[in-house]
Amino acid sequence: MNEFQFGGEFVWHPSAELIAQSNLQQFIDKHRLGSYDELMRRSTTDIAWFWDTVLRGLDIEFYKPYSQVVDLSDGKPWARWCVGGEMNIVHNLLDKYADTQIDKKLAIKSEIEDGTTREVTYKELRDQVDRMANSLRTLGLGKGDAIGVFMPMVPEIVVAMLAIIKIGGIFLPLFSGFGTAAIVSRSNDANAKALFTAAGTYRRGKFCPMKPVADDAAAQIATMQHLIVLQQNGEWAVENVGGALVPRQSPHLGGSHIDAPTEHTVSRGSDDDHLHVGHDWKTKRRGAHALRFSDQISTRHVAWPRSARR
Repeated sequence: MNEFQFGGEFVWHPSAELIAQSNLQQFIDKHRLGSYDELMRRSTTDIAWFWDTVLRGLDIEFYKPYSQVVDLSDGKPWARWCVGGEMNIVHNLLDKYADTQIDKKLAIKSEIEDGTTREVTYKELRDQVDRMANSLRTLGLGKGDAIGVFMPMVPEIVVAMLAIIKIGGIFLPLFSGFGTAAIVSRSNDANAKALFTAAGTYRRGKFCPMKPVADDAAAQIATMQHLIVLQQNGEWAVENVGGALVPRQSPHLGGSHIDAPTEHTVSRGSDDDHLHVGHDWKTKRRGAHALRFSDQISTRHVAWPRSARR
């Protein structure tokens, strides 16, 4: 690739050594594709081969193996991926690494505006996700329930997302800068039953409240039952819509198997209006990440921008 499709010039070119070490080049070499252009051609003309190879290469584990990578019989817009398979991506992200060396590695490193950093290991993240998933089940939430996440970029947003996915729910991302109307329209479209939010976040040194926006939105969402709030002291609180506090949830019960594997895909609306659940979204995100970064980068933590609640 010698030209940038959006115009302009490349300001950096990787060395031959770095290219050779990259996951992308190793994938090309392993499957004897010869060049990046040939990889692009093969991945678009034989998508079943490409994604089956990616899934196997990433050691994505299924509770029940799929019988067909992709079914396009209803047309590309209605593609069905990993037909007949059952899996939950949280098992592949966290649970399968229990009691391994991965447990000790950093999963997340975050930094807020004042320079304060936080680190979360894989074990710590798994424990937090398990506790939150159990709390969601205790609230009566489960497979197929849409749950919005209207939070700043702090480690707890990852806990919320993965807990939703772990119980088989539908993850509904809501930009932390959204106003009431945007949250209401997207949540009503999804029939959302719960909403994660936070007291607020700092942007350029100014505290921006989020809870009042969430309260206002929740009152206008017919299906909304619960607000799950990250308070300023870092503790979680659960409120029924209307403001009544819910008793503290029980600690997580343990166990990594998911009774309701996620397997349906929903993606609709504008570019920033999506419901995420199903094999295609998870596989594409994981595959794209693995092929874009070298081993040295892809095995490190995820870093969040300097934005957090106080």
